[in-house]
Amino acid sequence: MTTPDRPVPPIAKRAYWFWIAGAALLIVMGVVFLIFSIAVVKVFGVIVIVVGVGIIQMARMALAPDPRWRSSLAVLTLAITLVSTLFAMLQLAFAIFTLIAGLLTLVGSLIAYRPAAEEFFTGKTRKADGAA
Repeated sequence: MTTPDRPVPPIAKRAYWFWIAGAALLIVMGVVFLIFSIAVVKVFGVIVIVVGVGIIQMARMALAPDPRWRSSLAVLTLAITLVSTLFAMLQLAFAIFTLIAGLLTLVGSLIAYRPAAEEFFTGKTRKADGAA
C-alpha cells in the first residue's frame, strides 16, 4: 500500500484499515439485509452496500496528497455514525452492526486527523516548534 511517490506511514495505514474494516462490515450487513429481510429493508441494504463501496473508494483516494478526500470521508463517516445511532435509539434490530461499522470508520477518520498523519494526507511538511 504505497502511493507512487512516497511510502505510507504507519498511522495512515491504521486509518486506512479502519476505513476498510468499517466499509467491509457495512457491505456484509447490506448483503444480510438483502437476503433475510422484507422489501423495505432490502432498499436499505442496497444503500448500505453502495455507501460501503463508496467508503472503500474514498479511502483509496485519500492516500493521494489531496486533503479534500480525507475531509469528504470524515464527513461521510460522521453522517453514517449519526444515522446509525439514531436507528439504534429507535431499537431497530440491524442498527447495532451499522453502528459498529460507523464507529470503525469514524475511528479511521479521527486517526487520519492526528498531527502525525497530517503531513502525509495533506502533502505538506509540518513546521518545527519555534520555527518562523
